[in-house]
Amino acid sequence: MNSPNKYAFRQAAIAFAAIYSAMFVHAQLPLQQAVKLALANSPQVRTAQNDLEKADANLSVLRDIYIPSVTTSGGVGYTTGITLSVPTVFTVNAQSLVFSFQQRQYIRAAHEQIQAVKLSMEEMR
Repeated sequence: MNSPNKYAFRQAAIAFAAIYSAMFVHAQLPLQQAVKLALANSPQVRTAQNDLEKADANLSVLRDIYIPSVTTSGGVGYTTGITLSVPTVFTVNAQSLVFSFQQRQYIRAAHEQIQAVKLSMEEMR
């Protein structure tokens, strides 16, 4: 190659190398940020977070049993003649769990499950 072509080829090669290397240059992350990203994207951490949400929901369900439940119903009917029973037009029913030894144990177990999941999450970090 003669000198001008060699010079143009060299310039093109340098420009290509600069563009190619710029495409694949990645910014370096500080270690703390890399650890945070790894924890945020870790399947084990996501599973532990889902387990914690499930345990919290389980505890909520177990506590909700103590909340009274009230149901109402009504009806309208047409009858002719003599009825042998008292016609029911409107009813109200209330139901609540007042005390249960087993329920207290279930709630205690749910608290223990939450603590176990939290300890598991701390262990991963």
